[in-house]
Amino acid sequence: MNNVEQPSAQVVPSEGEQGIRVVSTFQDITYLQRTEQGQYLLAEASRVLATSLDYLAGLESLVRLVVPVLADWCVVDMVAEDETVQRLAIAHADPAKEELARQLQNRYTVLRPQATHTIMK
Repeated sequence: MNNVEQPSAQVVPSEGEQGIRVVSTFQDITYLQRTEQGQYLLAEASRVLATSLDYLAGLESLVRLVVPVLADWCVVDMVAEDETVQRLAIAHADPAKEELARQLQNRYTVLRPQATHTIMK
């Protein structure tokens, strides 16, 4: 988020016939906006998670909530008991790119958690 400043200008008459002066001030409200955004996300995340008992549906909704506010991409994978990796949720700021992530998942091998290298097919 860019620093956002709230400008304020005040016209101050000068003595004599020299004209007037303008005094401008700026107040940086970035911290306030970030705090407000964080509180909004926390409240919305709580609401989203409380609306469904199905954890997969809640997770998918949560991922869609935080993208694009916190990231361009969000992918949630889980390692199952049989050590396979399961994709639980995916979101992108541009929904058309979600299909690209699915294609990449099918094209490349997902490594086991104990893997010591990152070799792909």
